[in-house]
Amino acid sequence: MVRTQRDGVAVAIEQTTNLLASGGADDSASAPGSKHRPSRWVVDVSVSCHWPVEFTLKLRMPWWTTQPATVVLNGEAVPGENAPSSFFAISRKWHNDTIRLELPVSLTVSEIPDEPETVAFLDGPVVLAGLCREKRVLTGDRSDPSSFLIPDNESEPGRPWPSGYRTMGQQLGLRFRPLCEIADEPYTLYFPIQPSGRD
Repeated sequence: MVRTQRDGVAVAIEQTTNLLASGGADDSASAPGSKHRPSRWVVDVSVSCHWPVEFTLKLRMPWWTTQPATVVLNGEAVPGENAPSSFFAISRKWHNDTIRLELPVSLTVSEIPDEPETVAFLDGPVVLAGLCREKRVLTGDRSDPSSFLIPDNESEPGRPWPSGYRTMGQQLGLRFRPLCEIADEPYTLYFPIQPSGRD
């Protein structure tokens, strides 16, 4: 929580993040046991002022978004451009207001600058690590990693969606997990990608 003052008025701004929650009006996909895999991160921001005061609040749009984010103020969508690595500014008279920022999540790749065919995989901002000791060459379209990386397991009743992935259509199967969850297992971050059909 941030506490500050604006024109002599006490202002409190609090942020909460629901990782891998669904976006849109229906948040049922974020519920444990949902049959729909979450597709968005939701960031809720509350702004509380002792009495109404006017100022501009700027929301930082993360670099990893591949689709436009949705900004909702007090239940109503706020139009405007929100490109990655930019600020979305809202100027108004604030009192007791809530903002919901819905950030689409997708699988993307990060290439090695001198080796564009060798990539790491990211799920939104989360780096995925392949659970293997040796170098592995994967086959597929590196511009669409979701075509050969699929969710590791489906959600079980009463439990949230697992965070891992597994390969599909490869010579050897391989599981990926968020790097931040790995402790004492061997892993690899970068993988050469060979287009399908190449001998």
